[in-house]
Amino acid sequence: MIKSVRPGKLFSFRFVIYMHKDDFPMLEAISKRLKIGCLHKGDHFASYYVTSKNDLRKIFEIFDKSPLNTSKHLNYLAFKKAYYLYFNRDVKNKNSAELVEEIMALKNLMNKKRICFKQPVDHRIKITPYWLLGFVEAEGYFSVTSPSRLTFGIGQTLSEINVLKAIKEFLLSLPGSYKITRKDTNVVALDQDSKAKNEKSKPMARIQINKSDYILNVLVLFFDSLT
Repeated sequence: MIKSVRPGKLFSFRFVIYMHKDDFPMLEAISKRLKIGCLHKGDHFASYYVTSKNDLRKIFEIFDKSPLNTSKHLNYLAFKKAYYLYFNRDVKNKNSAELVEEIMALKNLMNKKRICFKQPVDHRIKITPYWLLGFVEAEGYFSVTSPSRLTFGIGQTLSEINVLKAIKEFLLSLPGSYKITRKDTNVVALDQDSKAKNEKSKPMARIQINKSDYILNVLVLFFDSLT
């Protein structure tokens, strides 16, 4: 997150993780593990945030070593570029209109304002067990719609379709036995909307699994094997 601030200090930079207040212990664990940043707990939500110039570089070390898979990677690259433009600026031109314009341009391409989702040519989607576990923590769901129908799913905007394809491939590679019949050859279904439901929403894509023996003999074993 890049914020415009008072004259003399043109911008502030902030890395933030927001969670429901019930997940505050997880944010505490992250803060304790990284030994940087601050915690805040409100009536409904909690957050972990890093704003220090030097501490943000420690965050950069993490995401440079383990790149993000989704479009957040693009936001991260814009954030880091703006950070170095700002803190490595020439003292004589530290408040130049050109610098402000360049950083504002990066700021206005991030998060909800992003319209381009093309990753750099060297970007590779890498699905690992613990990456997927964390992703499911944030984006997955489990449901029982009837005594005999279990469902596991992950939903994302259509811009993340390549990440969902990689997740599908990973899930199909997991060990375990299950039967395949003509009715359920698409064990890990990947569906996508042809258009948004309304003007305020975006087209969605989703992985959905409701084949019981795959869930019990593959998916449950996979999640039970992780901490």
